[in-house]
Amino acid sequence: MDSSTPASGLPEQEGKDKLTKTKSPEEPMVEPTNQIHTEEDPESHHIEYDLWRINYEKLSKLLVTAGPHAMRQVFNSIFAPMNLVSHLSEPAIVSTLRRLRVQGLITEQQWTRIFSSNKAQISSDNFEASLLFVLLKNISPITPPYPEGWHRLPQHDDLSLAADLVRLQSYRTLLINRLTENNGRVEEKEYRTYWEQIKQVLIRLGGSKVKARIDQMERQNSTTYRTEDTVDYVKELLEWDRRAKDISAKEMALDKKQKKGSSNLTQINNDAYTQIARNGSSGKPADSQQPDVMKSQKDRQHQKHYQKRRSSNHNQDVNTLTKEEIHAHEQSILMRFQRQLTETIQSDDVLPKLIQYGLMSHEEKNRILLASRNPERMKLVAELIVKKQGNSFDKFCDAIKYKYKKLSDQLIKAKQSPFKVEKPDEITQCASILKTVYKSMFRSVTPIPWYPDAHVALSDFIQPYYITDYYGRVFSIEDIVQPQKSNEQTTRILLEGFEGVGKSTLLSYLAYLWEHSDKHRFLSQFKLVFFIDLKNAYSDLCVTVIKQCLEMGGYTHSERDISSLIEENQESTLFLLDGYEDYNNTESNIWDLVHKTLYPRSSIIMTVNSRFVTTKLRQRFNTKLILLGVQLDRQQELIDTYAELTHTDTETYTGFLSKVTSENSSTIQNCALNPLYSMCMCLISEAGGQLEVSTAAAVMNSTVSALSILHAERSDQNNKDENISDWWKTFTNALEKAAFESLHTGRVLFLGKEISDFGGPDGILKLGLLQEVHQSNHSDQRKAYTFFSKVFQQYFMAMYLSTMDSDEFKTYLEELVTDPSLHRVAVFLCGMRRDDDDDDDDLIKKIQDLFTVLAKNINTLVTPSQISNWEADSTITDDTAISTTACRLSAISLSLECLADDDTTEETLSLFENSFPSRIYMKRKVHHSPLTCLGLAKVVAANVLNITELELQLDHIALYYEGYMLKLADAIGENTTLLMLRLHWASDTLLAEFLAKAFHKKQPLCNLHMIDNSHSQKDEASAMMCANISSASKNMQNLNTLSFMHCQNPSLVTSIVHNAPQQLQILRLNGCKLNLNCAQELMMKIEKSQHLKELDLGSVRLQCSDFLYISYGIKRNKSLTKLILSDVKMEENTVEGLAEAIKFNTSLRQLQVQRIELNMEACRAIGNALHINSTLREINLVNAEVPDEGVRLLYRLKSGSTQLKGLDSRNIIDKINYNPLEYSQTN
Repeated sequence: MDSSTPASGLPEQEGKDKLTKTKSPEEPMVEPTNQIHTEEDPESHHIEYDLWRINYEKLSKLLVTAGPHAMRQVFNSIFAPMNLVSHLSEPAIVSTLRRLRVQGLITEQQWTRIFSSNKAQISSDNFEASLLFVLLKNISPITPPYPEGWHRLPQHDDLSLAADLVRLQSYRTLLINRLTENNGRVEEKEYRTYWEQIKQVLIRLGGSKVKARIDQMERQNSTTYRTEDTVDYVKELLEWDRRAKDISAKEMALDKKQKKGSSNLTQINNDAYTQIARNGSSGKPADSQQPDVMKSQKDRQHQKHYQKRRSSNHNQDVNTLTKEEIHAHEQSILMRFQRQLTETIQSDDVLPKLIQYGLMSHEEKNRILLASRNPERMKLVAELIVKKQGNSFDKFCDAIKYKYKKLSDQLIKAKQSPFKVEKPDEITQCASILKTVYKSMFRSVTPIPWYPDAHVALSDFIQPYYITDYYGRVFSIEDIVQPQKSNEQTTRILLEGFEGVGKSTLLSYLAYLWEHSDKHRFLSQFKLVFFIDLKNAYSDLCVTVIKQCLEMGGYTHSERDISSLIEENQESTLFLLDGYEDYNNTESNIWDLVHKTLYPRSSIIMTVNSRFVTTKLRQRFNTKLILLGVQLDRQQELIDTYAELTHTDTETYTGFLSKVTSENSSTIQNCALNPLYSMCMCLISEAGGQLEVSTAAAVMNSTVSALSILHAERSDQNNKDENISDWWKTFTNALEKAAFESLHTGRVLFLGKEISDFGGPDGILKLGLLQEVHQSNHSDQRKAYTFFSKVFQQYFMAMYLSTMDSDEFKTYLEELVTDPSLHRVAVFLCGMRRDDDDDDDDLIKKIQDLFTVLAKNINTLVTPSQISNWEADSTITDDTAISTTACRLSAISLSLECLADDDTTEETLSLFENSFPSRIYMKRKVHHSPLTCLGLAKVVAANVLNITELELQLDHIALYYEGYMLKLADAIGENTTLLMLRLHWASDTLLAEFLAKAFHKKQPLCNLHMIDNSHSQKDEASAMMCANISSASKNMQNLNTLSFMHCQNPSLVTSIVHNAPQQLQILRLNGCKLNLNCAQELMMKIEKSQHLKELDLGSVRLQCSDFLYISYGIKRNKSLTKLILSDVKMEENTVEGLAEAIKFNTSLRQLQVQRIELNMEACRAIGNALHINSTLREINLVNAEVPDEGVRLLYRLKSGSTQLKGLDSRNIIDKINYNPLEYSQTN
């Protein structure tokens, strides 16, 4: 409500000496005319004047104390206090409140009250009057009063909640005007009138609780003229009015902005036909349907605009309809739908709403309730609505839509249908424009930026990408989008990957496929596909859609039009969002779209740099995919395509190709898998550059040098060394400065006039370092440009930092370490120091300062080592945690990448001596860059840092980066401090090769744990695998614990057992599948071992007959003290073999057989063995299924020193009348 001006219909003072008030025809407030009687004596006038002031203060007290209380009662009736926190946490409400906060309609202090960190403090009791009114208007189902909305007094017969809320605000404005214009004086007769009118409004709003409070105030007023705190009530009234005026001013400013100058924009009109008839042929727009008030104000405006566009398609004859003709039309519809109304709607559901909307009085409700049956009641309701004039039909539809939306929509459709005319299908038009734009964008692209004349269709350049998920499944591009299983489950795909792997190209190709939807059956399910580059996005989603997707195709509608179109077609709309890491505007509705609070039924495919992926972000998507680069063994296809586009002989790239296939060139191999770096290597080959590159910075250095040579050749300069080099230096300096300023400030675009310092648009575009952004037609000076790749932008920023003053550089160190968008800059900076740069002391000092900050940062990430941090197998006990500090690999990835690209020395590593953790573990479902693995290899191989434990994931992603993982294995082989190695593997060939390299010489490792995550059921082990395992086992002389768990490949288990070192003290095969060969190998290993103390065969799968071989080995072993057979299926032969082993193995002290099933025969066999062998101290039978008689038998036969765990707690002994003395005598 506009509180800054008196509400229409309320009394307004006309002069300082005159208190005559004007009565509004719309408001029943009685305004008595009173004059100041100057004939009275001055003393009498003074007393009367004071009484008038007291009257004003009493009215202020009434409003200030009872007004917020009444609004609070309304709020609590809608949002129950017990469920207030959950209501306020609903996505739609959170989105609306966030918008209100940004618009300034909710202050920061109010925001903390709504979303307090202490949930117990969130209560409407802490919401003041202005906040309550804002909340009731924006997030409650209360509809604005007809016809004037929240900004004018309602009709005199409208007694709905909304109408009384507006009246309450108007009374506040009235009292404020009295204070400013008449010094706060109200004569006695006026006072009584105002008090009664305000009292009735408050009671209608707040009910009996407010009435009781007002009654108490009236009793106080009869005995006390004035109290000490009356002035405080006036101050509170002033503060309430000040906040209300501030809100009103901001609402009006927002309305003017949204409606482009319209004078009455926040007014909501529920009856479009009445408005049209009222305006005649003036063409004033009006809404034809009450919008959903649960939506945010902006969404309501969009919906309203959409309804206006719909109504504009009606026949012009509707403008000639009178109110009577419209009402007759509505009557006929209600009569036609009378049967459906009486059979479908329950009267109890709609009667309160009809009273609230002013369509029915309480007396009429009571008469309707006299009817005993619901159909009779609803028939009376329909007849009553038919007789009502005005907008009764629309109000009735609005009243029933919350529970009977389908019927409400049918009524509205029936009302509009006679005036409908055929109109173009808007979604088809929009889709046609989108396809035209995508066809123009992707039918001819320049994928090689430094060859601007090399044009090709995107479909001809797309590479065979390697797309996978964290479960090892591999997807083709066409398989990314699958058909939606239901309307409730939308397509939400998160596609992550590192720099240069082709995320943007892949997303562009999906837009291209949709443009050819006949070639892609799953993309054809979407009618609208919007490809959005987030780094160039606006703050509003619809503006971005128009600017990036539609404007080039001649789309002429507004953002409200496109919003309405998307709202109506969410299920068939797909957003392709590119570069989430480049968009950090959390107040934008694009952010709401990603976090599923805007258009929640639409589908999204979004790309993001893996450095920015968080668990919370992953939870917003139902499919998480990883783009690693080009498929393995398909690198040459990209090189061939490059050669074809540049018209270059493929022999030029022979050196590059030879290094790709070389086993000793892991850096080059990784470059070949990355499309961007692969094109850079091709450019370097063309320029005759050095291919012996070991870091990403070296690749970029060589690329920039090759570009300078290419530019010189194109410029046809004879003196290349002088003229071109001078221009190139000026050019690169300008680029370095631009890259620094853009990354530091978050800027991504440069205008045409700004890049004149770079040598002009033509020269820049030919070199490919900058590219023009697709926009609508502008002049050359207004064209926008951005860096071709963020990799180049980060590299040039690193170059700028390398030449920056040292003191200034220190001010950016913390930002380099903490901002993920600058991590790559730090890595490039470290890679700029090489062996031949020893003279560059300034750069060396900067890198040392960077490493110092990194070391301090690691100190904040390292935690005390706990076994719970390990990714877990319950069989690994606490004694396996032998390190003091621990940290996950991803937390120290920046430090490792910097070390990988730096020409690392022991002096550099010594900076991390007191900060690096002794245990480093790689978590599952985290995508680590290959540079991180390379940096870890350097650290492990150096032996400077005391790393004692490593946990690695040898999964399908590690197999893709096999070269780097094998470098890490070599480093482990050189390490002398590592004591425990834990490998989660998914590829048996990679595991075997990794072991061979890690144990290529004698190792101090004493604990080796290998856990199978492959879920493979194959039964084979190649000769190469067996040879690698055999080679590794020869250097495991110090190994005393070997765990090989959950493997379902019996042949591989056999190879591991066969090659296990004889000095093992602990052997764990928990969860493995064994066959006859494996059982025989295990028998010989157990029988011959003189050091084996613990054997874990828990949950193993093997034939009962095969277990007899293992039992024989246990029987003949002389060192085994602990045997674990938990969760093993025990059949009769198995138990007999185990009992035979127990009888004769005198070294065994502990037997664990939890969760097994023993019958009476099994209990008798084990009991006899226990009776013979008195050296066994403990049998753990926790959760074992043993019959009561079996328990009794075991206690009867066991020796006195043997403890049966897990049976005593069952109270079986007492239940079967167990006599301890009797059994003791028996034993």
